[in-house]
Amino acid sequence: MNIKELLKKIRQSEIDLSLSGDDLQVSSDMLAIPPVLLEEIRTHKKMIIDFLKSRNSKHDDDSIPAVVHSEQGYVLSSSQRRLWILSQFDGGNIAYNIPGVYVFEGDLNIGALAHAFSGLIERHENLRTVFRGSEEAEEVRQFILPFESVDFKIDYQDFRAVADRDEVVKELVAAEFRRPFELGSYPLLRAGLYQLSDHQWVFSYVVHHIVSDGWSMGVLIRELLLLYNAYVAGAAMPLAPLRIQYKDYAAWQQSELSGDQLHIHKNYWMDQFSGQLPVLDLPVKGLRPAVKTYNGGVVFKMIDAELTKGLRLLCQEEGGTLFMGLVALMNVLLYHYTGQEDIIVGSPIAGREHADLEGQIGFYVNTLALRNRFSGKDSYLEVFRSVKGITLDAYDHQVYPFDKLVEELNLKRDMSRNPLFDVLIDFDSLKTDSSPESQSLTELKVRNYMVEESSASKFDLTFYFNDSDAGLGLSLEYNSDLFDRIFIETLCSHFERLLAAVLSSAGLPVAELDILTAAEKEHQLIDFNVPQGPDLSYQPLLGIFAEQVRKNPEGIALSMPGRSVTYQELDVLSDQLAFYLHQTYDIKANELVGIELERTEWMVIAILGILKSGAAYAPIDPAYPKSRKGFLSTDTGIRVLITQTNHIFDLDYFSGPVFAIDVQLAGLKAVIPESFKAIAGSSDLAYVIYTSGSTGIPKGCAISHGSLSNYIQWANSHYFDGIPAVCFGLYTSLSFDLTVTSIFCALTQGGRLFIYEQYEELSAILRHSFSASSGINSIKLTPSHINVLKYLELSSATVSVAIVGGEALTEEQVGILKKINPSIRIYNEYGPTEATVGCMVSEPNEGVPVLIGKPISNTRTYLLNDRLGLCPSGTTGEIYISGSGLAKGYLNDETLTMLKFLPDPYAPDALMYKTGDLGKWLSDGNMVYLGRKDDQVKINGYRIEVGEVVHGLQQHADVELAVVLLNPDESGAQQLVAYVVGSRDLSGAELRSHLMNSLPVYMVPFQYVQVESIPLTINGKVDQQALLKLKGEDGDQKVAYVAPETEVEIKLVALWEQVLHKENIGLKDNFFELGGDSLKVIQLISKIAATFQVQINIQTVFKEATIAHISENITFILDQKKIQQDRDGLVAIDL
Repeated sequence: MNIKELLKKIRQSEIDLSLSGDDLQVSSDMLAIPPVLLEEIRTHKKMIIDFLKSRNSKHDDDSIPAVVHSEQGYVLSSSQRRLWILSQFDGGNIAYNIPGVYVFEGDLNIGALAHAFSGLIERHENLRTVFRGSEEAEEVRQFILPFESVDFKIDYQDFRAVADRDEVVKELVAAEFRRPFELGSYPLLRAGLYQLSDHQWVFSYVVHHIVSDGWSMGVLIRELLLLYNAYVAGAAMPLAPLRIQYKDYAAWQQSELSGDQLHIHKNYWMDQFSGQLPVLDLPVKGLRPAVKTYNGGVVFKMIDAELTKGLRLLCQEEGGTLFMGLVALMNVLLYHYTGQEDIIVGSPIAGREHADLEGQIGFYVNTLALRNRFSGKDSYLEVFRSVKGITLDAYDHQVYPFDKLVEELNLKRDMSRNPLFDVLIDFDSLKTDSSPESQSLTELKVRNYMVEESSASKFDLTFYFNDSDAGLGLSLEYNSDLFDRIFIETLCSHFERLLAAVLSSAGLPVAELDILTAAEKEHQLIDFNVPQGPDLSYQPLLGIFAEQVRKNPEGIALSMPGRSVTYQELDVLSDQLAFYLHQTYDIKANELVGIELERTEWMVIAILGILKSGAAYAPIDPAYPKSRKGFLSTDTGIRVLITQTNHIFDLDYFSGPVFAIDVQLAGLKAVIPESFKAIAGSSDLAYVIYTSGSTGIPKGCAISHGSLSNYIQWANSHYFDGIPAVCFGLYTSLSFDLTVTSIFCALTQGGRLFIYEQYEELSAILRHSFSASSGINSIKLTPSHINVLKYLELSSATVSVAIVGGEALTEEQVGILKKINPSIRIYNEYGPTEATVGCMVSEPNEGVPVLIGKPISNTRTYLLNDRLGLCPSGTTGEIYISGSGLAKGYLNDETLTMLKFLPDPYAPDALMYKTGDLGKWLSDGNMVYLGRKDDQVKINGYRIEVGEVVHGLQQHADVELAVVLLNPDESGAQQLVAYVVGSRDLSGAELRSHLMNSLPVYMVPFQYVQVESIPLTINGKVDQQALLKLKGEDGDQKVAYVAPETEVEIKLVALWEQVLHKENIGLKDNFFELGGDSLKVIQLISKIAATFQVQINIQTVFKEATIAHISENITFILDQKKIQQDRDGLVAIDL
């Protein structure tokens, strides 16, 4: 048998082999090593021992050569280079501190400890290495300081006399862990010794990751103990000299990368990451910062022992390892949180395949990017087998550096994320015989010391699994700018729930594995569905209207310029129409009567007359094209069309009976028999309103009297507290259910409806609505209407209630209304037409995110995944609506009705409506609206919240309004297009540059179109189709050339031209758009330092990479230096 193949198989099974003298020691995290493999080890025991001895005693032709001494420093490894760049960003340095802390108990020899540290620093050059720019090499290099020139001291402090010493030391240790290193200054290692009592000390140390890694920390502490014990015992140096140092490895690695030896490995990884790469769409709590942050926290959870035992056994039965089982579990958990079936996670690997590296201290660790593709229909066992194969292949090709892979993939620059993956899994087996506690210092016991949780996070999420004698522990480190602690605690809980589900149903599709607890389900189904309002029973709206007529017959119901209609008149006129329809056409319940009328009193009379006749109304807007009018009249099967005289000769689309209400109503019978009175049942049809269909064919939403009554009763109880006489304006199309609120809330409360003429300008309508003379105190409007208000500079104390619906409301729009009237009550009403106007509501305030809130009376809302299961709180799901407000379905479309109105799995004998909208629950039961499912903007794998892009655009001082849409380019590739209204001419390049300061690059639109105004549909919404027809300019077009003028600008242009090998660079050109990258940034910073004697932060370049911006920074620093020099040159005179 080939010994190397056997050792590879053993290593892949995560079995550790080591020599103890002439004996072979075998250890594993498995419950039991597979008998077949154990027998192979026994059979080839002598061969294995001989091989390990040979490897330890001699170096073959593959030995890493030592490099020649250089005063100009040494090259960095690929990992070091990337880490140096990351460490230049705020928080990045601290995030890569590697700490360790222990308690010593007994008789400590402080001198021996100092001597041991000194021996370590002499032995390992990496512990006296610094990183500085090299002008000659135009790059950062590592410089090794002579041992004789360094003076390392342990920070010794005596706290024996301090009363609260335990807390003081704990805070001191935590502060040391958070203190950054200056990579250009010695040391990159700190140690502290804090005495608590005569025989107890806390010992801590911190090393920067650029000179160390997890394996190295084990080497460090092990050798520290050996050197300490040898010194105390007066023994000789127990460690053999190191043949090579880290600088030798770094040079060897770069040499290997430039050759052909790694070609096979490179091809494997490039194939793994071919095609469009997935970006994990974890639910974050807000806008992801444009530049990655490192603020963090950690949550610890001990996994149930029986579950851990079960997972070990399952992995063993499948011929895999516990680590593979955990990776598979993590992938399934991420699938449940994101719905994604193509997931990349990272995992560190020692990176010490070469025999020369085993006892070294240095940054050798490599990262394996594990791309796992599976389906929700796959079982956990299938996912596990896929993960096992991917992991074993990755082990085979682990020699290829992750940082080189990132470079070769030429990923699009995104400073808001880590390259390739955002979630890392790290597994450590800490058995008793390998832990620091199992080792000792002479006369001392050593044990771990508990400190506060980490305050830094390198990735979005890092799953640290520690497999110890105590069991399997999970420490979940998280970026606290992206996630709340409660979200992470829930994630940990769901991990354990998922494990339990897997062990009980490993063959079930992973999509069907339940991760929610019974308490969580109850929370969503019951607590989150406590309605905002009283329990309501059915009351016919016509009966409520009749009560208002009885109470106030002479009160004004409708008003228009120059005329008005009382409640009595409105009742009588609508009765006459109802009786005529009943008598002439024998109208019955659920039959439809069409309305094609302009906005006048006749429109409201027609609505009430049709409802009183027992029929339902079907609005046909006069502005619709004939083809649409024809479709609506045919699809509804209207028995009669109510119109007006100036439309009579334009009705060739309809061949049925027509009633011109403005002339014919006056000739109708004035006295209506008492016996005539149609009483609508709750299930009877009230109206049909058509909405746009995804197929291009409008769909008619059939709304019952019960649904309409539920909404109006609730609205009357919720919106108008403290308003004695409600007055609305009617100014939108009857084909838009926004009018339902204005008409019926006014007339069922004895209020007034002011009707605006059909062709009056919107700006004039809004001016009048907010004027004191209008008498209007309540308004229903869309967010696009609010955008128009922005330009009218209105002030009003009369409009006290604004109900907003139809589109997503923004914080800016809330501010516009509050500016008009600071005391106005704003209600954000969410609800598709299929749920009768509104089914959820919130009351937003300035400066806080706008929510869609909680359900109204007799309404239930759910967030469900594709299998109709409840989504975890905080994750994205589709909004489903159930309850009294649901439409009866789609008129004449039973197939679509069955697809969209589904049996409610959480309420017997009820239906729920599949909205196609996305949302997420907050912990308090409020819901956040996240847009349409079929309009989800995804570009290059990134999901983009368009509202965040709009917000960014409107932060520009000269942008007044903005809309962002998805529009394919000529090749069919999707791209973002921004449409802006500006106070001056704005170029695409200027807007792009503005957005680059606040948004990740993938969220910045490609094209920009400046328009005079944002077009609206007749329903008051943004007319997207009209915008998409407009052409604009690319944001990446060449920026207008701006020549340098100052000395600093002229020198900077010269430096850029040297680094980028380009000419005619202007002040506004972007470094990265001209071909710059991270390595060229290092060169640029080095040249700037040499030219100006100024050190600028790398983040300054990444934040706004233009000469104009960088020259401002350099000029400011130079000015400050001159001021300081002038101060230093002053001579003090005694007066």
